[in-house]
Amino acid sequence: MPTPPPAGVVQDAIRRALAEDLGDAGDITTNATIAATATSRAVIAARKAGTIAGLEVARQVFALVGEGVVVADRAADGDRVRPGAVLLELSGSTRAILSGER
Repeated sequence: MPTPPPAGVVQDAIRRALAEDLGDAGDITTNATIAATATSRAVIAARKAGTIAGLEVARQVFALVGEGVVVADRAADGDRVRPGAVLLELSGSTRAILSGER
């Protein structure tokens, strides 16, 4: 099994990706169309059958977009899943969920 990169390297890459996608203005479309007080529930689901990898990165993305998005695990890295399997459940700020999903 490969050695994972140091956590700081992963967080730096996530921060750079979010900065590229959201810029200084944030998610302009979401901010223009979704009330700041709106809350939602969402799931991240598998599109195809396969072996799961990268859920920790997804958790870190939602932690960095902030606003109290709660992430509940429904699968773990290494799990074999079928199409449609729920991997993570999200709840919290609709804006943060949509921005993290980008």
